[in-house]
Amino acid sequence: MTAHPAKTLVATAFLALALTSCAQQVPGTPVALMGGAPQDSKATPSSPSDASDGLASLDPCDLLSEANKSALHVDGEPKPKEYSHVKACGWTVHDDPLVPEGYHLGIAVYPRKGIDDAVATDGVLTPVQVGKHRGIRYLGAGKSVCSIALEVTATSRIDISGSGIDDAGRCPAAERAARLIEPDLP
Repeated sequence: MTAHPAKTLVATAFLALALTSCAQQVPGTPVALMGGAPQDSKATPSSPSDASDGLASLDPCDLLSEANKSALHVDGEPKPKEYSHVKACGWTVHDDPLVPEGYHLGIAVYPRKGIDDAVATDGVLTPVQVGKHRGIRYLGAGKSVCSIALEVTATSRIDISGSGIDDAGRCPAAERAARLIEPDLP
């Protein structure tokens, strides 16, 4: 059995994304980039630690509904990963007409790391607003992964990522997935 280079790249990029989380400050104010004006928020936890504790038990594989899987053309089974500071889940997408070469969709839950802890390969963290969530867009894993990190609390976040061989498709795939997933986030 021979290794498929694209699958090896995707797996390496996903692992690198999940393991990057050093502190870096981002000056500026979030801008409406994806999804327009913030929506009314759902009930919020009584304290930031309540939200962080709730994220610790959240399974990232459960964050992608069947309807969203269909809308995103997800055709693979979820692949869960767990590390000391992050739980992640990834899916393979082959049949997305917007990214014909296919890509890997990842969701990572960071119960103790906020968006200020994200690290971009190129040092560029772009403020975004997705629905009611403040966030940042950044490139990781040697620019092979585009992530949208959405703030749950000042010290917790959920990242939605696109990785693969199509440079132009990574960020649009991650942004589209973030818009679909965001309404169901805490």
